[in-house]
Amino acid sequence: MSKREPHEPPNSEPAPPGQRQKRSVTPAPFASPATPSPRPLEGGRPYAIWGLIFAFGAAAALSGAWLSRGNVTNAPPAEVAASVSPREQRVRGAWGELRVNTILLEPAVEAIDDISGDCSRLTSPWEFPGYDASGVDAIGISLSDPRTASAMHQATVCVKAGCSVSLAVDARAAMPAPARARLYPLLARLDNMEFSGAIKLQSANVDEWLDGALARPEDRAYARRFFFEDSGRQSFADAEIVCRRLGTLDARRKFVRALFASEALLAHIRVAPGQSIEPLLEYWAPGHRRRQNIEPILRSLALDPAGGEIDVSHVLTSFARKLLYTYPNATEEQLNCHWTTLNFALPEPSATFLDNAVAAQAFDTDYLPIDASARRYGDAVLLSDGSGKLVHSAIYVADDIVFTKNGRSMKRPWILGRLQEIRAGYPNATSTKYLRRKPVMGNAN
Repeated sequence: MSKREPHEPPNSEPAPPGQRQKRSVTPAPFASPATPSPRPLEGGRPYAIWGLIFAFGAAAALSGAWLSRGNVTNAPPAEVAASVSPREQRVRGAWGELRVNTILLEPAVEAIDDISGDCSRLTSPWEFPGYDASGVDAIGISLSDPRTASAMHQATVCVKAGCSVSLAVDARAAMPAPARARLYPLLARLDNMEFSGAIKLQSANVDEWLDGALARPEDRAYARRFFFEDSGRQSFADAEIVCRRLGTLDARRKFVRALFASEALLAHIRVAPGQSIEPLLEYWAPGHRRRQNIEPILRSLALDPAGGEIDVSHVLTSFARKLLYTYPNATEEQLNCHWTTLNFALPEPSATFLDNAVAAQAFDTDYLPIDASARRYGDAVLLSDGSGKLVHSAIYVADDIVFTKNGRSMKRPWILGRLQEIRAGYPNATSTKYLRRKPVMGNAN
């Protein structure tokens, strides 16, 4: 794959290791050739696709200022206005009135052609961190399928940090469904991106997804055998096996685009004629510099006899504006949810948050817990499992909407999404916490 970002203008400046390239883009919609094309979602496809992971090591000094919070009124419960269409909703609260639409975000062809031409890029070895060979063998035996257990044993390579298994495609294809259903959720819990990022569908939506991903009935029938049940939903992770079966580049393109597609939200702030904009500024621009950036456009809409709307992307921090509705390139797929959450208010992103231990420490030391009823724009949302391990984080925006990067993968764009739906993608998450950054010098940009 090209070293340049799929969605990056050719004259972008290279970034230091672990930092994102500087982009010459404006807030959504983005106009570069490889920009994903959001389109209205037809028929409601409530699926999320979670993806690939390649190791990437980087370090960069933590810099910039922390987000400063003003004295603001806590957000009351949202009011839901009448929906204009089945895919549109209006909600009112401390954030004002939002008009929210659901879209299906897909990557541009240029961003997926390398993957479409080389199906092996859709998979990677299975990683078992902290395991030794006997531990991996025990997992194989527990699958109650001697053929799979033997293939795993022969394909296992162990080092001090753990083991990896490079199972041949034919061995994966021959794995019975019960063994797949036992093994793949474990691989997801061990942070193997293929499986933590598996497509997860309600049973009623499997045929719809297959129809959109594969043109030939025989390919759809073949792909169906690789679905397995996980936490009450139908999941699919064996993309390489199905991709190899497709005979033309167009067919593989169609399939890969379906793998990378993600539901996202478009949200607009409605400003009525003559409306006081002070409450909106209190909510969306708690810092002095942020207020200067946002006040002119909000005031102009209030002065218009017809009022008007502004895309929420325009009131996000510059960091979030540059990322929203874009996909990472091959050198950025290590950028995850914690990196996104902790860099949200910084003028320059720091690579130190790529280390999960560093990220967890930052949440502990630089943030204060708040009650869910007090949450407001810019607060961090943390999902943890039963042991207290952090499994996902995001930035609260308004209502049930968060700014999020759901996993380390080129498949996963930066989006606005519904927290309720994102929780469903992390079945091992048992608790949700809200944190607010401690007041320090500096403002969000």
